[in-house]
Amino acid sequence: MADQASVIKVFSCPLCGRSSNHEEDAQRCYERCTQARAAEQSQTPDAMARTLLREELQRGLEPIFDGLRTGMEQVAELEALKRKEFLTSKEVARLYGIPYATLDTLRSRGGGPAYHQVHRGGTVLYRHEDIREYVTRARVRG
Repeated sequence: MADQASVIKVFSCPLCGRSSNHEEDAQRCYERCTQARAAEQSQTPDAMARTLLREELQRGLEPIFDGLRTGMEQVAELEALKRKEFLTSKEVARLYGIPYATLDTLRSRGGGPAYHQVHRGGTVLYRHEDIREYVTRARVRG
């Protein structure tokens, strides 16, 4: 018995190009697009200018909002680090500005801030109090 090939028809809105498997959906899309274009064309010059200005502002403000969002994410990250009881070397570097390689070097030479290590070779953790105490002791009078 031979397989019957099924034919799938695709209908598109001639104005916006949206595709659908149903002719009725494509027809409704065409009607919406036609109404939207008619509304755009019937706008007064002032209304058209306001629409264009609003669109321009949205495009212009988008990078500003992206920058604010990024800044807020960084603030939230730092706030989360401040609330942790123990910090890794990289987290100390992020929050206090002490490079983690410097912490590793100081620790290997027997110096630097006090730290916690559950077992030899395990993760090294610092408390905020120990970092602050170390920074205070490292103060140089000028």
